[in-house]
Amino acid sequence: MHLDPHEVVEAELIFNPRLYDSKEFAFLKRNLFKGDVFLDIGASIGTYTVVASSLVGPNGSVVAIEPVPETFQILHENVCRNNMANVTTRKIALSEVDTLREMSVSIRSDELRYKRGLSSLVRMKPSGETILVECLTLTSLLRQLKISQIAGLKIDIEGSEYSVLRSYFESTPQCQQRPRFIICEQNPRLVKKGEDVKTLVEDNGYRAVYNNRSSNNFIFIQS
Repeated sequence: MHLDPHEVVEAELIFNPRLYDSKEFAFLKRNLFKGDVFLDIGASIGTYTVVASSLVGPNGSVVAIEPVPETFQILHENVCRNNMANVTTRKIALSEVDTLREMSVSIRSDELRYKRGLSSLVRMKPSGETILVECLTLTSLLRQLKISQIAGLKIDIEGSEYSVLRSYFESTPQCQQRPRFIICEQNPRLVKKGEDVKTLVEDNGYRAVYNNRSSNNFIFIQS
């Protein structure tokens, strides 16, 4: 993979690869099978995408979503480097509505370390750079790609997790095929009043089986 040692998360992948989201990857290896469909929402440079691609095999598929052009280019490069023919990449953001929106972008500065994954639709920096991005709901994305069933998804989109999942749940009743599992970040610094992702997901037929307190990730499985 293309990894930048000056980027906080990527440096961790270079120097401590076995520690990075180790519980989450172990869970994927136990719960993602050949022929499955997996969504990597907020794919960044494709760490989850690479792992999921090998697990679902040539008859499965992975959809990797990343809206920031520079990061998307690295994602695409990493997909090509690994000859992952079962991966579809989309340069879009997910939102609660289909629209165009401004996104605050985390860019390289003179600092020695930076964090590529801080780009956000909800955390707008007063003096930061913004870009206009295409946004789709999860339901619209699945309809466009003609996907009727997904095995699981990972969603890490800097504060938009609640609105994206709420929109999806509202348009996809529990009687329809929802993912077997969800790996979701809930950053306490970005939670709006009344928007608790854990409560939302659990109210829609899932239960939390793991909470990574260092990365703020939850793993949910269907109850």
